[in-house]
Amino acid sequence: MKRILIVDDDMNMVELMGSVFEDDLNIQIYKAYDGEYALEVAMARPAALVVLDVTLTVRDGWSVLRLLKRDRRTANSKVIIVTGMDGGAAEANAIKLGADGFMTKPFSPFDLPGKAAELIHLDLVPA
Repeated sequence: MKRILIVDDDMNMVELMGSVFEDDLNIQIYKAYDGEYALEVAMARPAALVVLDVTLTVRDGWSVLRLLKRDRRTANSKVIIVTGMDGGAAEANAIKLGADGFMTKPFSPFDLPGKAAELIHLDLVPA
């Protein structure tokens, strides 16, 4: 079973992103709504994939990304940055910090499974 951690301060966005994976029995979804709790969850239960917003409370997504990539427990986790920030500068920063993917909000949450499948080799069951 593959773990996916979804991190966003918008609870509705987390639920929406998580819902696109809900029918796949090979995926376990974890949710966090701030950067500090995201790190706690990631360290306790390393995920194959972290879907990470940049603008978070307590600790921002850039800081979370940096710490995930530096820690041996989570260094191999793939990270997709999702943000409403300017795509060019934000994407360059995400890549510099070690992100494996980038999506600019607004995006269709239905694009997420395909991106996840590319990064963590999921065998997704078509809906």
